[in-house]
Amino acid sequence: MKASVHYCLSGPHKGLWSVTDRRGVSSPTNGKVIAHVDHAVLHGATFKVSEASRQTVIRMGRRSVHARVHGEVDLAERGTLTNVSAHYNPYRAPTFTLSTTGHAPIYSARKVVFNKARCYV
Repeated sequence: MKASVHYCLSGPHKGLWSVTDRRGVSSPTNGKVIAHVDHAVLHGATFKVSEASRQTVIRMGRRSVHARVHGEVDLAERGTLTNVSAHYNPYRAPTFTLSTTGHAPIYSARKVVFNKARCYV
């Protein structure tokens, strides 16, 4: 199923991944969070950051959900963890970055594994 995933920074689901339905207007849950999980796998992933919202975060110093990973979600698959993780920090870079390549930007990946508080490519 088409979905997006983002990390919960506060509230009752803090520390979990939120999965949002992205199947389109024909789905009654489109755009809504459909699950909070501690692991997930996305196939054909693209990393998206709203630059306008990022600038608001920087200006206001307040966190908001403005960075997500889109793709085909598989909540049952655990995936194999690699030593390459993707990170996002709005104060460091306008994109998601890779941990092992000197914080080079990443825009897409064949497969992304979300586990605990990290995502691996």
